[in-house]
Amino acid sequence: MESVLENSLRVFYAVLAFGILIFFHELGHFLMAKLMNVKVVTFALGFGAKIFKVRRGETDYALCAIPLGGYVKMLGEELDEEVPPHEIHRSFSAKSIPTRFSIVMAGPAFNLALAALIVALLHLGEVPYLPPKVQEVVEGSPASQAGILPGDEIIAVNGKAIKRFQELRERILESEGAPLQLSLMREGTVLDLTVLPRMKVELSPYGDEMRLWQIGIVPASEVRFETFGPVGALWQGIRWTWEKCWFTVKTLWKLLTGKESIKNIGSPLLIGAEAAKQAEFGLSSYLSFIAFVSVILAVMNLLPIPILDGSHLLYFLVEAVIRRPLSKRFLGVAQYVGVGILVCIMAWAVYRDLDRFYWKAKRSQSQAVEMEQKRDSSP
Repeated sequence: MESVLENSLRVFYAVLAFGILIFFHELGHFLMAKLMNVKVVTFALGFGAKIFKVRRGETDYALCAIPLGGYVKMLGEELDEEVPPHEIHRSFSAKSIPTRFSIVMAGPAFNLALAALIVALLHLGEVPYLPPKVQEVVEGSPASQAGILPGDEIIAVNGKAIKRFQELRERILESEGAPLQLSLMREGTVLDLTVLPRMKVELSPYGDEMRLWQIGIVPASEVRFETFGPVGALWQGIRWTWEKCWFTVKTLWKLLTGKESIKNIGSPLLIGAEAAKQAEFGLSSYLSFIAFVSVILAVMNLLPIPILDGSHLLYFLVEAVIRRPLSKRFLGVAQYVGVGILVCIMAWAVYRDLDRFYWKAKRSQSQAVEMEQKRDSSP
C-alpha cells in the first residue's frame, strides 16, 4: 500500500511539473494574442482527447488526456483555414510581422520569466550558502599538486571574484580542462596559483556516463548567510536564468559536435522521474528543478526546427527580408520535416529512458542472479 502511495505521489509531482511548465508557455502565447487583438479559439493543456472543456467568451479552455504538451489555437493560424471576412482583422495571419513575432516569442519568454521568478522567490530573505573554503585536499589531485591547502578560501577564478562554492564548482566544470588561475586567501594573505582540472568519469543515478572536471577538494562545512531584498532577489533570478540559458546552448552545441554523448538525452520520462526525485528533497529543490527545465524548454523551443516556435520566428524574419509570405507548399513540407525530426529525437530519447529505467534494471537483476548461482555452485 505504501509503495502504491509513493508511486502515486511521484506521478503527481511529475505531472504537476509538466503542467506548470506547459501552462506558463501557452499562457505567454495566449496573453500576447489577446493583447494584440487576435482571436484565440482554443487554449488547451495536453494532447489527445479532451477530458474537460469549458467555453468562456470566444475561447474554449480544454484539458486533454496526455499531459505532455499543450497548444493555443488562434484564428487564421492554419495554412488552409477559411476566415470569415468580418473576422479577418482578428486573424493571426493578417497581423503584421512584429505582431506575429511577439505572439510566438511570448511562449519562450514566459518560460524564462517563470524561471527567473522562481529563483528570485527562493532568494528572497536570508539565504544560506557554502563559501569556497577548502576543508580537505585529495592526495595526488590537481589541487594538491598546485599547492592548495586545507583552510584556504578561493576568492577568484581567472580574475573573476566568487563568493560561493557552487560558483567554484561551475567554473571548474566549464573549464573543459583548461588551466584555471585561482586567487585564494590563506591566513590573511592573498596568493595566486594555477591548477589544471582533471577529468573524471562517473555514473549518474540513472547509469549515464558523466564526464566531470575536478581539482580534488572537499568544501568546508561552514555555512554563511546572505540577505536579499526584492530587487536583489530579482537580479539573482535574472542572472541565474541567463547563466542556465548559456549553459543549455553550450550543451546543445556539445551534442551536435559530439563532445557530449547523445546517450545522455532523455525524454519526458526522465524529466518526470527527476521531478519526483527532487520533490522528495523538498519544495526548494523541486521548484529549482522546474526553473531549470523551464529554461531548457525555452531554449529548445527557439531552435529553428519546423513546428517549434524558433522556426516560425525564422520564417517571419525571412518574410521581412523578401517582403512576401513564404509559400504554403514550403511551409507544409517544412512542417512534415519538423514532425519527422522531432519524432526521431523523441523515439531515441524514449529508447534511452527505457534502457535507463527498465532494461538496465533487468540486466543488473540477471547479473545478480548469475553471481548468486555461481556462489551456490562453488565448492
